[in-house]
Amino acid sequence: MKHLKYILVLFVFIGLKSSAQNKATTNSIFWEISGKGIKSSYLFGTYHFAGKSFLDSMKNVNSKLAASDVIVGELLLKDSLLPQKLAPFMLLKDTTLNKVLNESEYKLVADYLKKISGYDLNFLNAMNPTGVQMMMLQFTAPKTIDKDNPALDIYFQDYAQAHKKNIIGLETVEEQGRIMFNGTVERQKERLLDNVKNSEKTKNKATNYINITFNKT
Repeated sequence: MKHLKYILVLFVFIGLKSSAQNKATTNSIFWEISGKGIKSSYLFGTYHFAGKSFLDSMKNVNSKLAASDVIVGELLLKDSLLPQKLAPFMLLKDTTLNKVLNESEYKLVADYLKKISGYDLNFLNAMNPTGVQMMMLQFTAPKTIDKDNPALDIYFQDYAQAHKKNIIGLETVEEQGRIMFNGTVERQKERLLDNVKNSEKTKNKATNYINITFNKT
């Protein structure tokens, strides 16, 4: 059987675990996986809001990417139906957000969403609390991406496609949806309210985590 060289790209989700207190070593997000009788593979811990420019200083990643036969991403990002497949996991069943949250809780979340995005919460009234929290993340997460500096996840898969390399999704959209939106609506509500009430603390922790992980300090 042909031995293939893989580069596995995983997403670092800020907030799922505590950030490190000490500065990371130079290659803390890029690891080689090797063993007797197998061809080396590589594991790169990416972040959805970090742009391709981050790789400009990591020649070792670029060289291993070029030498790899297969690129394994978190999801197949070129799936045109990805938003439609994920949408059902983000919606409430038999209720609405203004019924899940009491009046004061709804106002708290609505005011915060308006502050960070300019949008009214009533446009998200069909979403479950985790869906709303994910939407807020789009406006508050530290990011370096723009139209000329695509996100790392997208860049890896675009590179693979342009160089005719095989692309594999580690998870399906449905599998990820079941994981990300797991938990009762009540538990999702608790996490959403905690995120809003501690927004500055959460943002600072996220920024510090990205600075440490991606060596920007």
